[in-house]
Amino acid sequence: MKPTIPLSRALAGTVALAILAGLVPAGIVLDGRLQASLEAKARTDLELAPRLLDSRNSAFADAMMMHAKEFAHSPGLAEALVEASAGRGAARLLAVVEGARASLGESIPLVVGGDGRMLLGPQPDLAMIARTRGGEMPVKLCTDGQMVRNVALAPVVIDGRWIGAAGLAAPLDDQQALALAGLTRSGVVVVSALTDSITATTIDSTVARALFRELRSAGTTNTSREVLLDGERYITVSASLDDAGRVFFVRRMRDELALLPSLRRTAGLSAAAAVALALLLGIVSQAMQTFQKLPASGDEREALRTKGQFWTPPWLAKVMAAWVTQDRPKVLFDPAVGPGTFFAAARELGFTGELHGHELHSNAFADGWKLGLKPDIALVMEH
Repeated sequence: MKPTIPLSRALAGTVALAILAGLVPAGIVLDGRLQASLEAKARTDLELAPRLLDSRNSAFADAMMMHAKEFAHSPGLAEALVEASAGRGAARLLAVVEGARASLGESIPLVVGGDGRMLLGPQPDLAMIARTRGGEMPVKLCTDGQMVRNVALAPVVIDGRWIGAAGLAAPLDDQQALALAGLTRSGVVVVSALTDSITATTIDSTVARALFRELRSAGTTNTSREVLLDGERYITVSASLDDAGRVFFVRRMRDELALLPSLRRTAGLSAAAAVALALLLGIVSQAMQTFQKLPASGDEREALRTKGQFWTPPWLAKVMAAWVTQDRPKVLFDPAVGPGTFFAAARELGFTGELHGHELHSNAFADGWKLGLKPDIALVMEH
């Protein structure tokens, strides 16, 4: 006789296979689309960085111009500048600068003498000094090869006559790069045009140098580019710092896709749970059929017919037990206990009274012991 698979188990297996057949391809497609969407969003967000830099530089330039003008009009600065330009010492100039320190903040003070010679601070662009002679207050990004700086100058005058210039320089150092990184949600690499070298960075210096080697020959572009380094994918965009250099904005693609592994685990666990549930339902259904199996034909069926044994399914027994116990009787009596299905349903519904039953065939109640009813039943057996 060929072995047969119970219908309930076959159905459970079919459902499990259907779940896998539906979820796995759909999951693969969804995963690919989600990854593509996250990558596209990362590129779009990164391409906004140059515009954010322009807006920041514009606001920064206005603030620096205001502070440069305020510094140039500091009380005693013009007289101290003339004295220092004439070679009579810089003590008075230093005292004036120290008094104006509050308006300078963390910036470096700049003072230019009437002959264009620097009296204090790093050398700015000579064209900027020339512009102050015409009454302008220029603000520009400059570099000495070691650092890129925002520089602002304002003319210093006495009786309408230009006698020098004063201002301030704010270095675009690691601290400023970190602030820019927070604004753009990216790594930042600042490069000086004078030495074609990195002057500030917020990412690992080794990675920064490797990226710069790959991007050195590329022109400034607002469109993102992808660079592969040691198996890691990076996307970058660059922006001009006037003629002082460039800044590269960098994101590691692995960080942008960090959400995917957890989503994949969740999807995998959900699929496994669905399959397990389908298989469990099949096992439970098979167990229930095994517990109260009604032969469909043959000698066993005829034997049940002779005995008048036709067992009630648990779901129907539960409905009948609920109706019988609704008035909270003290005793339940079943004239044909069989495997104890009605008593089991009553206990499940919370009946706590006595159970009495009658059964002609002791072997019929054998399954009743499995229900844990033995201690509760005052059973009358007839042989």
